[in-house]
Amino acid sequence: MIRLAAFDLDGTVMGADRSIAPRVRAALAAAQARGVLVTLATGRMFPSVLPYALDLNLDAPLLACQGGWIQWTHAPTPLLRIPLPVDIAREAIALAEQHDWHTVLYADGEIFLRELRELPSFYEALLGLEKALIPDWEAVLTQHTPDKVLFVAQADSGNIPETVITAADFTDGRIQIADVMVKCKLAPSKGEAKRLISQGGVEAADNKISYFGAVLTPEDFKDGGVVIKKGKKTFHRVILK
Repeated sequence: MIRLAAFDLDGTVMGADRSIAPRVRAALAAAQARGVLVTLATGRMFPSVLPYALDLNLDAPLLACQGGWIQWTHAPTPLLRIPLPVDIAREAIALAEQHDWHTVLYADGEIFLRELRELPSFYEALLGLEKALIPDWEAVLTQHTPDKVLFVAQADSGNIPETVITAADFTDGRIQIADVMVKCKLAPSKGEAKRLISQGGVEAADNKISYFGAVLTPEDFKDGGVVIKKGKKTFHRVILK
């Protein structure tokens, strides 16, 4: 008998549009009705994941910060907290600054940044918390206990998988992005590709795709191909030959 079920939040329980589908809600509720303790396991901070847990009526320890912060939904303090040693946090931040990596510091349930390099919607989707802009890292490290250092970067364009399409794949000079996703194995079917698009989880050439019937034309491939992004971490380059 299954006694405990832990689910990731982003991209599993929650869609790319940060909503929870009715069928997911029903599945989690059915598991709880059978006596299974259902919880969430995520890289987010506890204050960020708590509202989703309460919305799902979960009464369990939540695993935040990749398990470094475990806290019951109803408890005022963590059941377990394994902070990041300050010297390691300093070393990680120094390495990031050496390479000009965009850095996010999680500490005491708060999120700190030195600068904003993306649109506000990006941080809302990635972090889910109010963020504080700070003049220097040392002030935070001396006044707070760090939990996590996160580096934010775009995928290395040289390591993105590629799929080649030809003029034969076009109909009347167009090809639907949903069809491209199936060819690239970013979706198992056109229906699933359309679902991902409708949830806001697909980008093409740095543009968010909101219409499931969106198309690409040969002109879109003039600059070395089109990069399709699914969710936060999956990239695929499509080349026209």
